[in-house]
Amino acid sequence: MNRSVSILIVVCAVLAIGFSLQRNRGGFKKLSLNNFHNEFSKLISKEKLGEVGTLVQFSTAFCSSCRANKLMLNELVKNYPGMKFQELDAESNLDSVNKLKVLSTPTVFLLSKSGKSIGRFSGPIKRDQAKLAIESLIQNTQ
Repeated sequence: MNRSVSILIVVCAVLAIGFSLQRNRGGFKKLSLNNFHNEFSKLISKEKLGEVGTLVQFSTAFCSSCRANKLMLNELVKNYPGMKFQELDAESNLDSVNKLKVLSTPTVFLLSKSGKSIGRFSGPIKRDQAKLAIESLIQNTQ
């Protein structure tokens, strides 16, 4: 009986941790004082940055969520003059992936017009979340 109770407690704890981690995926996270500007300036030339901001997605060839994100974000930025979308292959940029702490794909960074990282999404993004992040960036640049 004691062994059954112990196993039940462990299973409940693991499920709670799993649900907590899953709930946090896909949400926009503002970045603290960590400035990855130098890393992004190596990856993306100034000409490829939007006049207002840029969404940069790290993707892999086998990632189905990456394809869905790419389509949605490409469509979304068309509604915001001055916004651009850039996709980078995570496997071809492993050094940057490690420095930027990209743990899964898709991971999308929101950059200001100067290339400064404002925040990030990890995992599949909901259209409304991406829209709010873009509108917040636009509002803060005016």
